Amino acid sequence: MDEGWDVTLGHSARYALYRLLQGLPRTSRDEVLVPAFVCIALVEPILAAGYKVRFFDNPSLTETNLDLIRDLATDRTLAVVAVHFFGFRQDTAGLAGLCRDRGILLIENFTHSLPVRDFVVAEDRLERCDVALFSLKKMLPAPDGGFAVHRRSLGAKVPRSASPARLPILQELYRSAERTMKTRRWRSSNGEAANPVQVPLADSVAAEIAASMHGLDLDRASWGISAASRRIWEGADLDALAAARRRNFGLIREAFLGMPEIEFPFRDAPADSCLWGIPFMVHGIPDYDYKLRSIGLPLFTFARALHPGLGRDGFPIARAWAAQMKVLPVHQDLTPEDIATIKPAFEALLARRLG
Repeated sequence: MDEGWDVTLGHSARYALYRLLQGLPRTSRDEVLVPAFVCIALVEPILAAGYKVRFFDNPSLTETNLDLIRDLATDRTLAVVAVHFFGFRQDTAGLAGLCRDRGILLIENFTHSLPVRDFVVAEDRLERCDVALFSLKKMLPAPDGGFAVHRRSLGAKVPRSASPARLPILQELYRSAERTMKTRRWRSSNGEAANPVQVPLADSVAAEIAASMHGLDLDRASWGISAASRRIWEGADLDALAAARRRNFGLIREAFLGMPEIEFPFRDAPADSCLWGIPFMVHGIPDYDYKLRSIGLPLFTFARALHPGLGRDGFPIARAWAAQMKVLPVHQDLTPEDIATIKPAFEALLARRLG
């Protein structure tokens, strides 16, 4: 790393990105290209920092379509965002070359996997990008914490971060720990009944809720990372967590062998990845995520509510993924006994469709 790297800390990855973008020297380049299938939390800091967002309907989760970028990029394009969805690494070699040729920054979003501790020597993560985003909150029971690792040559002038207010951070620590425990097991271990059937929200209501959850609270824009999160991160065995998640991925995939109704975009867990979850789709069963939750499986969604900036029309690929793709957690504390309950739940769902 001849030129050197800087690290901008934030209350979460979105705040780190916001602080970095605010600190970049302003030029005539004022727009960022972002895949349409993406969490609102990635879009809001770009807009809040004063840049325009142009969405593109990327047809793959494993690579960015270069023809789309060539057609969309202009002299006003500052950056392109590539997302390493669910912790599976995207091949960005071609995209990095295109960005270099056009003078465009490449922002790689690694927030769906564990952050390495020493960013500046992690050449396998940083060799192609200009900015890399990492998050603690998605992968560890930490109340806060995100990083934007960026080339020093960008000339970003980021003010020193402030210490978070103690009480809100402690409150978030408890909420984060509760969320983590809820994904630990497929079913309640205390004899409670399975979750009741939930009614899907209207798209407009879901978008409003998501925007309120994933927007920016500018009171937190100057916050760095709390001491609590630092201790959790520094004390965690990251390699062991990653290995456990890859193991659970393999066990879950094996459980689904012979069930062609279920589609998995990813069939292997690379040895260098730490997975956030396993995306999948079940065809022909409307609202199947609510039906699976009703019998005890803690599924979650990604980009279920797309950013309101997409409007009502266009982006058919992103809209289909947002509506159909759900995610099974691969939490490191899942046991083989927990995972053994997955297949019967899906068999019950499919039987219900045929019954």
